[in-house]
Amino acid sequence: MMNFDRVLFPVDFSDPCRRAAPFVRAVAKHFRSELVMFYVLQVPPPWYPPDAAPEFQSLADLDELRAQRRADLQNFLSEEFRDLAVRREMAEGEPAVQIVKSAQQENVSLIMMPTHGYGPLRVLLLGSVTAKVLDDAQCPVWTAVHTNELQAQPPERWRRILCAVELNTDALRVVRWAADLARTEGADLCVMHAVDEVDPDSTWPEESTREWIRETARQKLGAMLQDYVRGVDRRLAIEFGDPASAVRAAAMRREADIVVIGRGAANGPLGRLRTHTYAIIRQSPCPVFRV
Repeated sequence: MMNFDRVLFPVDFSDPCRRAAPFVRAVAKHFRSELVMFYVLQVPPPWYPPDAAPEFQSLADLDELRAQRRADLQNFLSEEFRDLAVRREMAEGEPAVQIVKSAQQENVSLIMMPTHGYGPLRVLLLGSVTAKVLDDAQCPVWTAVHTNELQAQPPERWRRILCAVELNTDALRVVRWAADLARTEGADLCVMHAVDEVDPDSTWPEESTREWIRETARQKLGAMLQDYVRGVDRRLAIEFGDPASAVRAAAMRREADIVVIGRGAANGPLGRLRTHTYAIIRQSPCPVFRV
């Protein structure tokens, strides 16, 4: 049975973290998890250039800054988490590196952190702490866009789970994880795969081509999973379009509470989900588990 014994909640005292708090609380309360709230102090702050570090350290009282951040951490969301087992920890360094390191050292079952929703260009140029954690963390990562318009509200339990996979061997691992969660929660599980739209220059009739592609993909997916998804209400769905749009459409149509995706392959024709991971998260109408 699925269980999250210890949940790591990285915070930066921002509004996205506050909006993620009800989801974190729901998971920790439902699974009776120990919650580790984790803050990383960057010294010097990221807006200073690297060669300004000596000047910054000579001007700023770092001990005072550390003390202030520790106080902020102790007070952050204290009311929201008042009845939970919460341990508050602080580290210094590059946030993504320290988050992944802490997750390994603490042997956490799940990292829960929001994405700040920066646009694609900002992610390309500056990187994203959430994106780096998604790439590097070995444990599952829960994340969601910073919006109050999430389709799913923090549930006492998840009722509908959408698992998006590629047609490769990693699909088995991802579906096993999603199926275990579905069995634990008594949830409906739908397994989906996204395929490219039909080539408009094809000599085959478009509808015939779509149906052949859909049925071929469904058979392949069903054959891969028939021995691994038992005891759940399994449905297989083949969606057309780019992965992010297809996952969003399927999640909205099925009113999914959560979406589960895997790491995917880094390159090649079967690596589309990993390439589109951040886009899937940004467009998803509900939170996403990367496992």
